[in-house]
Amino acid sequence: MNYQIFTNEKEDEAIGKLHATNVKLNEIGTTSNSLQANIISARQVIKMASDSIKYIDSLLLINSTTNLLIQKENLIGKITEQREFLSNTGYQIKSNDFNILLIATNENNAANPSQLPDANEKFMNEITIGYKQFGLPFLISNYETILQIAIQCPYSGGRVLALHVRSSIC
Repeated sequence: MNYQIFTNEKEDEAIGKLHATNVKLNEIGTTSNSLQANIISARQVIKMASDSIKYIDSLLLINSTTNLLIQKENLIGKITEQREFLSNTGYQIKSNDFNILLIATNENNAANPSQLPDANEKFMNEITIGYKQFGLPFLISNYETILQIAIQCPYSGGRVLALHVRSSIC
């Protein structure tokens, strides 16, 4: 049976909700190719403008002409514009990631596992979500429970699951 067919048939069951949670968690931090290109371009413009300002500053020591001062002001304007773009883009990405975390949390909360492996996966999803929101202190505060899952038999949903989640967090 095709995996997609399996997940579609099980979408209302615990395994389907857990799969939907993992799909959403994998979307965190992703951006479109065009946005990535725009970010790279903005960084390059800032670098080139900064380099040009250094050259203009060294020329101003020799000869302070109005033309050089105007060019410097224009370059500073370009840098400011690109920094605002990067700041706004960063805010959009964080906002998008926050929305994805809300969806992932809702999907994970909707899962009602009846077997230990699914219950462990649900818990590890909660750990991943908490880590994405609160950082390393959240992982440290849940270390003992994570360790208990990790030392379980893989058939019971232990070591393989915990190691998989650990690698996805790192």
